[in-house]
Amino acid sequence: IQLTLPILPLEPVQDCPFPCVHGQCTKYTNTQNTSFCRCDPGWSGSQCTIQHRCNCALGSLCINPLICLCPYGTFGSRCFLRQQPCQSDVCSNNGRCVADYVRPGVVNANEYTCICSQGYTGSRCELRETRIDLSFMDSVVIPESLFIHFIETQAHSPHIQTILLKRIPLDQASLTIYTSIIFNIAFVQLQNNYYLIILSELPMIAANISTQITLSQQCASVQDSFDGSIANQHLLRRIKHYHIPCQHRNELVCFYDDIHMCLCDLSRHANCFKFEHNATHDCYGLNPCENEGQCFQDDPKCPSSSICVCDKCFYGTRCQFSTKGFSLSLDVILGYQIRPNVPLSQQFTVVKVAIVFTITIYVLGTINGLMSIITFREKETRTVGCGLYLLISSITSIITMNVLLLKVCFLVASQMGLITS
Repeated sequence: IQLTLPILPLEPVQDCPFPCVHGQCTKYTNTQNTSFCRCDPGWSGSQCTIQHRCNCALGSLCINPLICLCPYGTFGSRCFLRQQPCQSDVCSNNGRCVADYVRPGVVNANEYTCICSQGYTGSRCELRETRIDLSFMDSVVIPESLFIHFIETQAHSPHIQTILLKRIPLDQASLTIYTSIIFNIAFVQLQNNYYLIILSELPMIAANISTQITLSQQCASVQDSFDGSIANQHLLRRIKHYHIPCQHRNELVCFYDDIHMCLCDLSRHANCFKFEHNATHDCYGLNPCENEGQCFQDDPKCPSSSICVCDKCFYGTRCQFSTKGFSLSLDVILGYQIRPNVPLSQQFTVVKVAIVFTITIYVLGTINGLMSIITFREKETRTVGCGLYLLISSITSIITMNVLLLKVCFLVASQMGLITS
């Protein structure tokens, strides 16, 4: 049985074909045309009409009188049994241990899983990942994000291409990349330009690499490598001339067409291989990104994290926010400055100043509003129309201050990843 867990919370269906009396109508993830009733605790049945007494432990989810869904750390038919905690020295290099549920009678089952810290991998976090320190030459414009294409060459089988996306913080001019991917060649893609940053005969495993992106590493396109007569020919006629750019341009390290990427070797001949320029990035059909955002994972086989690349006028960790229809708003001004999954103490100064400024306005505005309400509650101050107007304005200002504070808190929490739904 293959179980696919949805990344985003399941949303209830509004137009349900049958009533869910004590529950919510929800669609199946793998068959969107089929719905079921997701019953509230204490109710069961196809339409959540059967009431029962829940005998599960506190904190667990009661499906029906015979099925209890246990939280992490407990197990058993009623979730009253507790798992043994991990030993402190199980995971190396500050890895975090998570105890696994081992069914009775299962042989050679793992009792725990290690969640490794950045820079380490392996079942017990005992292996170092490859570290790549990237810097940029002054003539290279630093983008907001870049693509890294890792190529693993194999002797008797096609090469393996893996694409990663990395964001560059606004206040940094360099980037450090940790990866457990085994590779021989690495390209960096900035907009539509490719740069060869790593080329090795031996596979790169647990290496420390420091390189700078310069114009001399840039790969030329076929249109820039040939004149018009050759560049416009069909691929089968054109590819036999691919040695010419390497022989005529000694500074050329690589060039590409719509299908291939070619390297100029030491003998100044072109070594070409198929290169995926327009891969579909939807995280293998489990794309959590909204508004046609592209999803990238940190590992093609066993991913542990994903990142969304948003289309124009959209932003957020899942591209859930839009700037369309806004000329000047808090989301547009402050939203781009908030870094996801980063503590508040490590956020940009402009974010901290905005939070302090908002709290100051909230405190002063609330005090001023309360004092005004106390003043204009007296009948003598409301003998003329302006007194009533000032009383209503004071109440409105307090409500406005609360809305502003909630807006800033929600924006910061959602952008930092503290709120996921």
